[in-house]
Amino acid sequence: MLAQRFSFSVIVRIWIQALGFVSLFFVARFMGAKALGLVAFATSYIALFQSFSDLGYGTAHIKRVSEGKDLGKCNGTYFTIKIALTIVMCAVVVLSIVLQKYFLITSSLSYQKEIVIYIVLFAVFVSNMAMMLNITFSARKEVAKQSTGELFHKAGTVIFKVTVALTGLGVFWLAGATVFGAVIWLMVLIFYFRNLPIKKPDKEYFLSYTKFAIPVIFIGFLTKYAQNLDKVMIGYFSTAAEVGKYAAGQRIAMMLLIFITSAATLIFPTISQLHARGEIDKIRKLASKVERFFSMFLFPIAVLMTIYAKDICNILLGIEFTTVTPHILSILIWFLLVSALMHPYSLQLASTNHVTLAAKISFLYLGLNILLNFVFIPDSLFHIRMLGMGARGAALATFVSVVIGSVIYRFCAFKITGSKPNPVVFKHAVAALIMGLFLLGINSFSSNRSVFILSLFVIPGVAIYFVILMILKELRSNDVSYLLSFVNLKSIHKYAKEEIKS
Repeated sequence: MLAQRFSFSVIVRIWIQALGFVSLFFVARFMGAKALGLVAFATSYIALFQSFSDLGYGTAHIKRVSEGKDLGKCNGTYFTIKIALTIVMCAVVVLSIVLQKYFLITSSLSYQKEIVIYIVLFAVFVSNMAMMLNITFSARKEVAKQSTGELFHKAGTVIFKVTVALTGLGVFWLAGATVFGAVIWLMVLIFYFRNLPIKKPDKEYFLSYTKFAIPVIFIGFLTKYAQNLDKVMIGYFSTAAEVGKYAAGQRIAMMLLIFITSAATLIFPTISQLHARGEIDKIRKLASKVERFFSMFLFPIAVLMTIYAKDICNILLGIEFTTVTPHILSILIWFLLVSALMHPYSLQLASTNHVTLAAKISFLYLGLNILLNFVFIPDSLFHIRMLGMGARGAALATFVSVVIGSVIYRFCAFKITGSKPNPVVFKHAVAALIMGLFLLGINSFSSNRSVFILSLFVIPGVAIYFVILMILKELRSNDVSYLLSFVNLKSIHKYAKEEIKS
C-alpha cells in the first residue's frame, strides 16, 4: 500500500508540475518577467507572515492523529486554532503595509504591488481553510484525497492564468487566478471531508498540541523566511523583472519537489508510528531506502538540467529569460538534490519527539540562509558594502545553507536512531558524472537545440547512466521488480478509487 500511495502522489504531482509549466510558458511569453515577478513578490511577501497562521499546530495535528488520538477532538481543536491564527496572519499583513505607507519616509511598495498583495492575501486565506482539511488527510496518509485536491487547485489556477495571459487582462487578473484556484481546492476538500468527525474543541488536546507546537513555531517561521525572503529582497533591492526571472528558474527547479513532497507526506507519519512502537531498526532501513531511491533518480535529472539549463529556459520561457534564469536553475537543482537526500534524516528529529533539537538545528540552518541572503543579494545594506549578486546570490545562499544543514541533520539522526548515510549515493554520483561528460562531448557536434535534438542526446545519456549502475552492481533485477510495483497502474487506480470512495 505504501508503494501505491507514493506512486499515486508522484503521478498527481507530475500532472501538477506539468500544469505549472503550461501557465509559466504562457505568462512568461505573453506577459513577461515583470508580471510574473509582481505575483511572485506578493506571494513571497505574504509567505513571510504565513507562520502566524500555523505556529506549529499543523505538525502537531499530524503527530497526534497519526498516534491514534480521537479524530473528532483533534479536528475540532485544530480547526478552531487554524481559523483564529489565519485571521491574525491577515491582520498582520495589512498592518505591515499600513506601517510602510504611513510611517516610513520612503516605501518600496508601489500601487501595483500593494493591490496584488491584497488579492493574493484573500487567496491565501481561502487556501488556509483548505489546508487545515488537507493536513488531516496527510495525518491519515490518505494520499489520494490530498493529491487530487491539490490537482484541482492547480488546474483551476492554470486555466485562469492562461486565459488572462491570452486575453491580456493584466496583472491584477493574473493575481486573481490564485483566488479562483483556492476556492476550487476548498470545495473539493469539503466534499472529501464530509464523513469525517468534528467535535467540540478539547482543552486537554489544546494543551497537548501546544506542548508539541511551541518548539516547531521557530521552525515554521524560519522555514517561511528562508523560502521567501530571497524573492522579497530581490524585489526591494532590484526590479520586478529580476524577481520574475528568479521565480521562473525556481519554478522549473521545483519539479524535483514531486519526489520530496510526495515522500514527506508518508515519511513523517510512518516514522512517528515506528517510533511509537519502538521499531528503531525499521526507521534506519526506511531512511536508507528513501535516500537510495532519491539518489538513483535525482542525480541524472540534476546533471541533465544543469547541462541544458539555457536550452530549457529558452524553450519554456523565451529569450528574455536566457541570461539570469539558467544560472538560477543550475544552482537550485543541486540545492533540491541535497535537500532530498537530507529529507529522510531531517524528518527523524520531530517524528521521534526531538522537537526542541529540530527547532535549534532549523534556527541555525535557516538562520544561516537568511544571513547569506543579506550578504549575497544587495549591493549595500546600512551603508555597508555587500556582494550585490542579486538573484544569483539568492540561489547561492540557498545552496550553501542546505549543504551545511544536511551535515548537521545527518549527524543528529545518527545520534538518535543510528541512521548512517547510504554509501551507494557515491555510485550514483559517479554514473551521473560519466553521463554528463558523454553529453558534453556529443553536444559539440550540434548547435541545434530543438526539443527533438535534445531528446536524441538525452535518451542515450540516460541509458549510459543505468548501464553504469548495472556494471557497478547497483541496479539489480529485484530493484526493477520493486520499482515496477510503483508503476502498477491497476493497483494504483484501485487504491485511489477505494480511498476517495471512503
